[in-house]
Amino acid sequence: MRSIFITVACLATILAIVFLILPLGSLLMIPAIAALLFGYLAYRISDEPKKKFPKFILMVTALICLAGITKLFVIKDKVENDANFENRIETSKEDAIKELDDIENELEEDLDF
Repeated sequence: MRSIFITVACLATILAIVFLILPLGSLLMIPAIAALLFGYLAYRISDEPKKKFPKFILMVTALICLAGITKLFVIKDKVENDANFENRIETSKEDAIKELDDIENELEEDLDF
C-alpha cells in the first residue's frame, strides 16, 4: 500500500511541476492536492526509518503549491494595444479598397469598348 501511495504521489508531483511550468497555473492545485494527500498517507503508513521519502514528497509538493500561488497572484497577464498593428490594419484596408476601386475602373473601361 505504501508503494502505491508513493507512486501516485510522485506522479501527481510530476504533473504539478508540469502545470507549474506551463501556463496552467490554476490547474496546478488539483495534482498538488492529490500529491499532498497521497504523500501524507504514505507518511502515515511508513515505519520510522522509511519516512524520509514521503516527507521529501510532501516538502516538494508544498513548495510547488507555494510557487503556484505566488505565480497566480504576483504575475499579472497584460494585453497591450499595439498602435503600429492598428495602423497596419487601417493601411491594409485602405490599400484593399484602392485596389478594388482600380479593378472596378478597369472593368468599366473594358466594358465601354
